[in-house]
Amino acid sequence: MNQVTKLNHLLEFLKENRKYNQQLQLKYFLRATASYHGIECKVIALLHDKLYTQTKPNIDNVALFFKMLNKNIWRLSSFKEFLSVIGCDSGLTYENLFNYLDKQPGWGPKTAALFTKSIYQIHHHEIYKDYRLWYDTPILSLEEKLYLPVDKVIINIFNKIYPSKKWNFVNVNKFLQSIYSNLEIEVFDDLWYWGFINLIGSGSERLLIWNENKYWALSESDKNESVINNIRELSMKFRDIIEHK
Repeated sequence: MNQVTKLNHLLEFLKENRKYNQQLQLKYFLRATASYHGIECKVIALLHDKLYTQTKPNIDNVALFFKMLNKNIWRLSSFKEFLSVIGCDSGLTYENLFNYLDKQPGWGPKTAALFTKSIYQIHHHEIYKDYRLWYDTPILSLEEKLYLPVDKVIINIFNKIYPSKKWNFVNVNKFLQSIYSNLEIEVFDDLWYWGFINLIGSGSERLLIWNENKYWALSESDKNESVINNIRELSMKFRDIIEHK
C-alpha cells in the first residue's frame, strides 16, 4: 500500500469515527468557557485554552496580547470585529484568521491553527449548535487554505507513514493542501486523537500501540467500559492502516 493510499484509508477511518473526538473536544470547549458569561469573555477563555497548549509560552508576549484584547473587549462579539482587532480589515476568511493570529505576540502557527480550527468546528458542527459564539462566521471557501494544527503526535504518525521524509508543521500542511480539500483537512484533525492514544514512548522512537493509560489521562474521555472497548478495537484498525505494507 503506498503512502497516499494509506492517507486515503485513514481519512475514511476518521470520517467514520468522528464522534469520539468530537465529544471529547466539546467537553474541553465547555470546560474552558462554561464559567464565563458573555461572548467576549468566552472568546478570551477559548484563546487562553488554545494558547496554553504550547509547551513553554512566552508569558511577556502573552500578556501583551491579552492586554490588547482587554482594551478592545467590546469588539470581540463577532468574527469580523475580532479579525479587525488582530489587524485584518478585509477578507472574512479562516485563512486570514490563521494568518493574523499567527502574527500576534505569544502565538505561532500551531496554536493559531488550533484556534482557527476550533472556531470553524464550533460554528459548523451540529454537536456545538447550542454553544456557538459568533453570528457571522463565514462558509469555508474552496479557495482558502485551512491549516492542520500539526504537533509532535501528528508528526510522529507522518513519520511512520513516510519514514524517508522529515516532517514539520509547514510541510505536513503543504502536502495535505496539495491533495485534499479544506473540509478533508479539517477531518484530519482527528488524527491527533487516534495518534495520541496509540503511541507509547517519546521523541521519534514512539511505538504505535494501544496506550490505555493515555486514554485515561485525557480528563474528558468517556470512561465507560464498553466505550473504551470500542475505541480499543477501532485503534487496532487505525494501526493496521498505518502499518500495512
